[in-house]
Amino acid sequence: MIKYLRSLGYNVNNDLFKEHSLYFRNALVLSNYSDVNRNIRPEFKYLESFFEKLLIDSKVKLEKMKY
Repeated sequence: MIKYLRSLGYNVNNDLFKEHSLYFRNALVLSNYSDVNRNIRPEFKYLESFFEKLLIDSKVKLEKMKY
């Protein structure tokens, strides 16, 4: 991800990924999981918050995930 973002001109490092690795992993899972029978749809807001914190505003608070 860092290599891709750098190729787009963003100056990022590994710090946020390192500090919030579990949050990032869970955000990826939630954004890719669905179960039609249980009416569960992919949830992107956590992944969007992570990238907003990474790329736009480091003061953004990562909200607690609801599973």
